[in-house]
Amino acid sequence: MFVDGIVSIEQFKHRRTQPRSGRMAVSMENNTALESNLKSKSDLYVELGALLRKKRSTAAEKHVAGVIDSAIPIEEKIEKVKEIDLKYRFRSSLHLLRRTANDKDATAEETAFDIETHRLLAERGIYTPHTVKERRKRIKNAPERKSYLDFIFRDFAAVIGFAQESGVLDYSFFLPSIRPVRTIESLFIDHVQKPAFDLVAPLAFVEEHGWMTLTKLEYNLIAEFKRLVERIAAIGSEPNRSGESGFFVKLSRLENSLLICIHNTSYPEKIAAAVESVLRSGKSSFAPAAAADNIKRLLSLRTNAPTLSAMIVGLNIIERRRMLTVDALIDNDTRGMVNNFSYDCPVSVLNHIDAHIETMIGDIAALAAQRRAVDRIRTFLEFQNGVCDFKKLSGLLAAAGFRETMAAAAENMLPAAAHIAAAASAQLEPLLAGEITIDTGSRIRIFAPEYLSARCADIAHQAEKLERLARVNEHVHITRDRLAGMLATSFVSSGYSTGDIETMQAISRLADSVGDLAEELGDVHRALVKKSETAAPITAVDVKKGIASIPAASRTVTAPALFAGTSVEHALMTATVLIHLAAVFLLNQRYIAALAGEQKVKDELKRLESQVERLATPLQYDEIRDMAAL
Repeated sequence: MFVDGIVSIEQFKHRRTQPRSGRMAVSMENNTALESNLKSKSDLYVELGALLRKKRSTAAEKHVAGVIDSAIPIEEKIEKVKEIDLKYRFRSSLHLLRRTANDKDATAEETAFDIETHRLLAERGIYTPHTVKERRKRIKNAPERKSYLDFIFRDFAAVIGFAQESGVLDYSFFLPSIRPVRTIESLFIDHVQKPAFDLVAPLAFVEEHGWMTLTKLEYNLIAEFKRLVERIAAIGSEPNRSGESGFFVKLSRLENSLLICIHNTSYPEKIAAAVESVLRSGKSSFAPAAAADNIKRLLSLRTNAPTLSAMIVGLNIIERRRMLTVDALIDNDTRGMVNNFSYDCPVSVLNHIDAHIETMIGDIAALAAQRRAVDRIRTFLEFQNGVCDFKKLSGLLAAAGFRETMAAAAENMLPAAAHIAAAASAQLEPLLAGEITIDTGSRIRIFAPEYLSARCADIAHQAEKLERLARVNEHVHITRDRLAGMLATSFVSSGYSTGDIETMQAISRLADSVGDLAEELGDVHRALVKKSETAAPITAVDVKKGIASIPAASRTVTAPALFAGTSVEHALMTATVLIHLAAVFLLNQRYIAALAGEQKVKDELKRLESQVERLATPLQYDEIRDMAAL
């Protein structure tokens, strides 16, 4: 029972000669272990069944089937299925973010578990389950066991001091020895097991709801601590017939779990704070402060009281026959003991996380489309101090013989709208639907006759109607600000006259037509692939295929006068800018709504990006961010 006066834990593990009562105790422990093992196997099959019920892509199902059919232990099957799911997560919804048809068959996740990828992630401070598993093999320092005489003359006095302060070890001066105190089990029950029992239910609540607010590191720290708590709770509280040292053998099962939770001195505080925050935000029935206190109690690094740390240190003092501290048991040179790559959670929780990310991917796709729509509009607008600058519209009006400034136009929108429509028809229609003259004396078409002719004719027709309406409603004066208010309420007001409503409707129709033409011209510019001196006029088919080319792009325009002296390419850009400015000035509702909601879209995208970064694996986040150009 003693080796050189010191209890040997290994001797208790492998003792062959025992009294009858000892053999009975061992038999009882073996039965308990067998029952525990059966329960563990049952839990594993339940977990595997839950994994198999998940919906997957055809490719993922094929890989899973191969794992299930393989002759490997169930624990390895579960681990491999989880790895497959990590590789293929979100493949069904990522297409929402892809902007090209030639989708690659594999994603960044396909290489998520290559050794090189593990290494590169670790360099970024990201530790995958595989990396963590490998590094944990080095978590504990294993100081060399001292000789009996070296222990007595060098460490024994310090160990006596530790024993007196902690209360977990007993010692003897006669035939100097050190051993667990006879009350070690009751100390464990009072100081370790009771707070652990109190934490079982709160930790289950955090496991289910914590992913909604916690980072992967915070959640996984709690998952590690939850495993420690479950192991503490599983240690039987009945008297142990193999003695105090036999109980220390059971205690050794907690060692690695404890060292993981205290490997970084900030971890205990992080675990307590994270649990407390979830219990508060989740509106649980558990007392957040009491849970935090119990966590700090279990993970206390103090060894001057019967803490779990003191008991584990005491166990190692006996095994290593030397004075030790908590810090001496931990290999502080090894980092990355906790997975911060993905959530270490049950399958049911993972399904909730995946569903939430799937929803966010859809939301990001919609918002990214809105942002791109705004970007397309902004490409052809000019701003001064954040306000759209309409000065170039004054040049269009002047070219058509109208002398009003844009400030004056904004004070009386009915004649201004009529003049803008007439100027666009007179100055832009030759370029967009007719022929222009270039410096060679030739007359050429930029666009095929059937492409934009109908839209230009519609604007010309509305210009005539607005002129007539302006003469009839000469007394009606609607400012741009008042028009914006009328549009915002869809004319639902008893304060509007018939003339007001007629004017607003006529301007709104023109704004829609100008906006449609602006969108067409925006599509043309995005479809341009090259300049050409000999290309045929641009057609709708060219634009749809993305192969449009401006004929005589570098030649100089001589007529119409608005574009005289500029290149054909520059003239087309000027016309596009003028049409976009007209659409915004006339309060085209699609454009106004897009510009007004721009900041809201950006803010929401930023919020979703932050959520995806927190919930998805770093590789999935990188792919989603790149696709959505976040």
